[in-house]
Parts: sequence; structure tokens; C-alpha cells
Amino acid sequence: MSIGIYSYGLAALAYLILTLVLASGWRGRLQGGVLLAGVGVSALWAVHAMLVAAEYPLAVVFIPTAEALRFIGWFIFLFGILRTQRGAATFFGAFSPGPLAAYGLSGLLALLPLFPVAIFNAIPFKLVYALYLGLVVGVLWLVENLFRNTKSDQRWGIKYLCFGIAGISSMISSFIPMR
Repeated sequence: MSIGIYSYGLAALAYLILTLVLASGWRGRLQGGVLLAGVGVSALWAVHAMLVAAEYPLAVVFIPTAEALRFIGWFIFLFGILRTQRGAATFFGAFSPGPLAAYGLSGLLALLPLFPVAIFNAIPFKLVYALYLGLVVGVLWLVENLFRNTKSDQRWGIKYLCFGIAGISSMISSFIPMR
């Protein structure tokens, strides 16, 4: 057994515990629901990564999907929090170019395993890797905006959230579609 199985299993357990804690304290607000969804998707990602580390053949096929869904979950959460910080009337508000580009790129990467093999193999690996790096930079930019746009006397309340999201998003999986 590899250390990857244990470490991703431990991460899955930690995300599951956090999901249960958040669910038990959730008061029905949309922001809490989106945070719960982001953590839940991260728990599924960790289970998937554990299966990849255990070398389950079908799990390897869905690496781009798992990675992209994790990014989508955190993009939705961060865009929503930033909108409410800026006093928007609704959580998601009107579609703007930033969120649409992030969701489109994440969706494209999530659908990579569904492409025919000939098309998938024709996409240069460096391009796929650059797209994932773009997603990481996007999440880090949103975290920076969240911290910067929070009132200075309230920053202590979100600093660990910012550290956590920045940390988990800055790790690009070591399994990103290998060829």
C-alpha cells in the first residue's frame, strides 16, 4: 500500500467530518449551503484521489473531471461570497465575464474524459496543464480579492478560510491527465 492511499483517505475523512460539522450547524443560508457543497465536492475529490492512488483503472479516466469539479465548487463559493461582500442583491447576481470564463474553463476540463480518444490525445499536454494552472491562479486571485475586500476589523474571521482555500487550490494533483 502506498502513502497516497493513506494520505488521500485521511483527507477524505477530514473533509467528510468537516461536511458533517457544517451540515449540523447550517441555518439554511445560501452561503452556508455553497460552502457545504464546496467541502462536499472536495471530499469526493479526495475519495477519487485515493482510488487513483490505489490504481483502480476506471478512476484514472476521471482525473480531469474530479479536479475540475473541485475547482467549480470553490469558484461558486468564492464568487458568491465576493458578490455578497459588494452588496449585491442576489448571491450569484447577473452573469459576468469572470465567472462565466471560470465555469466554462472548468466545465471544459471536466468533460475531457468524455472526448473521443483521438481528440483527447491531440490536445497538447502542456495546454491542458496550462489550463489547470489558469484555474489555480483564478482561485488564488479570488481568495486575494476576498481578503482585500473584507473590512480590516473582520479579516481575522476569514484568514483561515483564505489560507485553506489557497492551500488546497494551489496543489495541482500529481495525477493531472498523464499520457
